[in-house]
Amino acid sequence: MGWGVFPCQPGGKVPLGRLAPHGVRSATVDEVQVREWWGQEPGANVGLAVPGDHMVLDLDSRAPRVPTGSRRAAGRFWDGLEALRALEAHYGALPATATAGTPTGGRHHYLHLPDGVRLGNSVGLDMPPELGGGRASIDVRTEGGYVVAPPSTRPEGDYTWVRRAQIAEAPGWLLELLQRAPVVEVAPREARVSAPMPSDPREAERVTRYRQAALRRALESVRSAPQGGRHAAIRDAALQVGHLLGPGLDEAVAEEALVAAGVAVYGREARPGRIREAVRWGLARGSMEPTTIPDREMGPPDPSKGAWAEALWAARLEECRWSR
Repeated sequence: MGWGVFPCQPGGKVPLGRLAPHGVRSATVDEVQVREWWGQEPGANVGLAVPGDHMVLDLDSRAPRVPTGSRRAAGRFWDGLEALRALEAHYGALPATATAGTPTGGRHHYLHLPDGVRLGNSVGLDMPPELGGGRASIDVRTEGGYVVAPPSTRPEGDYTWVRRAQIAEAPGWLLELLQRAPVVEVAPREARVSAPMPSDPREAERVTRYRQAALRRALESVRSAPQGGRHAAIRDAALQVGHLLGPGLDEAVAEEALVAAGVAVYGREARPGRIREAVRWGLARGSMEPTTIPDREMGPPDPSKGAWAEALWAARLEECRWSR
């Protein structure tokens, strides 16, 4: 394929900071460097940097949890596979192209862009009105973005090649739809530097408990958000959890938990696709400014730092109770 690669955390999607400190920008086709990386970490997953003249259509098959019967009735959310089937039935099939399956049942369709056409990275796709509208879990990864590629693994399963074929050109109808999608900055998420888990078992356990307690507090802040402040609460909780992502707090787990909390607090008014976008934005932005986990001598919070300082302090107290 000739695309640059870089190592991601074993079993994860986050760049392995000690080997690829610049995330997707560390990607290379240098075979010597690649062998050196995987010699140091044989279990690393494979991050594949997408060049600007290509794109990967990322279909997520996971539908967020919503109140019974509300998703279909409201027409607010399409899972990626369902959406692509509807689009192909209306506009025509995607050409046969290299396609990977994801551990959660999604698909990565690799496509070439026509000469002179460039897209931005985007999260989610607005379905056309003639198909009933709504929001689809279809993302685009192109220059500045990346995907995790086979033979990488996740706790949920493996990335596999569903179709080994030449990369085909993206059809015109798809490009027209995608050029309407708002571009998002994905580089901060990809450039994250992840700190290793402490080697001391007791310290590693403390770090894990701290991060898990902070996530629980963030979820509580979403669930208790007042009407009129729910979207801001979801975004802010994700932002603050993003500060703490690392060993003991997996990004995918945090995303699903925050989306579920957001859907629950909105109830029948929930727009799961929008909630997921807010969560992903917050996690990505927060991860650019990681929070140092305090030692055991940390004092009470500065009231001027606001509610999140109080939440972190509560998380710290909970972690202390566990570690006694």
